[in-house]
Amino acid sequence: MEELLQQILAKLEDLSQGQQAQNQRLQRLEEGQEALRTDVGSLRQGQQSLHADVSSLQQGQKTLHADVSSLQKGQEVLHADVGSLRQGQEALQNRLVALEVRLENEVFEKIRALFNARQVHLDYFESIRDALTRVEENIDHLIRRERQQDIRLDEHDREIRLLRLRK
Repeated sequence: MEELLQQILAKLEDLSQGQQAQNQRLQRLEEGQEALRTDVGSLRQGQQSLHADVSSLQQGQKTLHADVSSLQKGQEVLHADVGSLRQGQEALQNRLVALEVRLENEVFEKIRALFNARQVHLDYFESIRDALTRVEENIDHLIRRERQQDIRLDEHDREIRLLRLRK
């Protein structure tokens, strides 16, 4: 059970690391996108100042537009991946909560069983103590009776000796 929890925790750590890597990639893409925006602005300024190279700038602009579209598609894919990662993380959290609840229930049942068994043993020990007390009382009673019998025997022996002496 503990091993399963460790595996789940390891997977959660892996997912966390993957999510961090995705965030870093997303940040680099945003930086790249910002750099592209800057480049597009520079191209527009260059286009205004260099009318002679209009055809080459238009070709560059088309290329940049294709790159931006490609980046936007990539960004959409990354967004979808982040969404699926979140869903997976939520599913793992739900499973972990269910597992925790199940473990808690099992532990409480086992603790309850241990306390019940302890009470049974305590009751059993109490009955043994009661029986031991009764046995000790019986032994004490028998010892007293034996002493009384010994005293009577001693008295009878004296009487017999006295009777023998009288004869």
